[in-house]
Amino acid sequence: VGNSNTPYDQYGKASNCISNKGGVWANTVYQIKGSKPPQKSYTSLGCWRDRPRRAISRYFGYFSVDKCAKLAKQLGYSVFGSQYGGQCFASRNAQNTYNKYGRANNCSNGTGGGWANNVYQLKNTTKK
Repeated sequence: VGNSNTPYDQYGKASNCISNKGGVWANTVYQIKGSKPPQKSYTSLGCWRDRPRRAISRYFGYFSVDKCAKLAKQLGYSVFGSQYGGQCFASRNAQNTYNKYGRANNCSNGTGGGWANNVYQLKNTTKK
C-alpha cells in the first residue's frame, strides 16, 4: 500500500478494528476495485552474501528498493542491491560481481540482511 516496501499484512491480521476505522496499533486496509499494484521496474536475482570488500562496490545511502532502482537506472547500471534494511548498493559491473561470495539465506522484506544483499536487475537491461 502506498510507496512502502513493507507489506500491509507484515504483522498479521488485527482483531481490534472498530467500525472499519482501525484500532490501537491496527489499520483497516482497503483495496480500490479494479486497481492493480504498479509494475516494478526490476526483478529479483535473489539473496547474496557480502563481505567488507563489497560484492557491489558503490554505496549510496539508505533508500527504499524503488528509489535505489531509480538511482541505478539514472546512473546507467543494470544491477543493484539492498542490504541491512535499505542500504543501497550499485555499480557499473555489479552484474558480474554480485554473486562472488555465494548465496545467503538471511535476507528479509526485500531489503537484504546483515552482510547480505537482495539483488535486483532492472528490466530491459542485460545481465551479461
